Amino acid sequence: MIVDFHVHMEPWPFNGKDASVKAVLANLDEAGADMAVVFPLARWDTERTRQANDYVAEQCSKWSKKLVPFCSVNPADGEAAVEELERCALELKVRGLKLHPSAQGFDPLDDTVLQLVQRVGELGLIVLIDSYNPFDGSIVGRLLRLALACPETIIVLAHAFGTQMDELLALHLLERHGVGSNVYCDLSATLNLYEGSPRAAHLAWLVNKVGPHRFLLGSDYPEWRSREALRALSALGLGPSETAVAGTNALGLLKDSPPPGQ
Repeated sequence: MIVDFHVHMEPWPFNGKDASVKAVLANLDEAGADMAVVFPLARWDTERTRQANDYVAEQCSKWSKKLVPFCSVNPADGEAAVEELERCALELKVRGLKLHPSAQGFDPLDDTVLQLVQRVGELGLIVLIDSYNPFDGSIVGRLLRLALACPETIIVLAHAFGTQMDELLALHLLERHGVGSNVYCDLSATLNLYEGSPRAAHLAWLVNKVGPHRFLLGSDYPEWRSREALRALSALGLGPSETAVAGTNALGLLKDSPPPGQ
């Protein structure tokens, strides 16, 4: 089972590239992937955010064995963001929430973000939040503090800290102190950035040191294709753990976070 946990899907181009359901499905078929977590990225007014979430939910209902819907809201919208999250969870039956501190311009430790992430946990959903910002060296610490403040919320750190990937060792240290078990990482973008470099072996070491059970395959489609992410994952040489990272871990997370009301 192959699950791409990081796929952008919107009714409009994403960064100038096709992110429609047709393009997403073709990308998955090309890679031989079985399933993908798909989402929009709320960076518009509330009405367009609603339209994007509706699009994702509608398409996922048509392709329910292939596509898993996450919604997105902008924390800057305050109470309207919470209301949209609840609508998506309770009416559209999404499985998680996508957030992006740099693209959406918020501080992970802002009270509005904390309340939003806590609400996600109360609804039994997953938070997928970007963890890399080349212009903010403190993002790692603030995201970890957010995760520790919301222990009941499953948090997936997209991109596994990117070029700051050595900070993944913090997860190992937190686990030794009995905290942070709610934190996982997807390897989107980072896999391909380091593919073929000496640092790729170091990334493999980090995955094994922290624990392969915490890591998920991701492509960041349409920035990279699912087949490219799979190729880079295979090149890491994780051995038996590759199967878990490629899909089993994702299936476990999604099973532990069923749609609200089920």
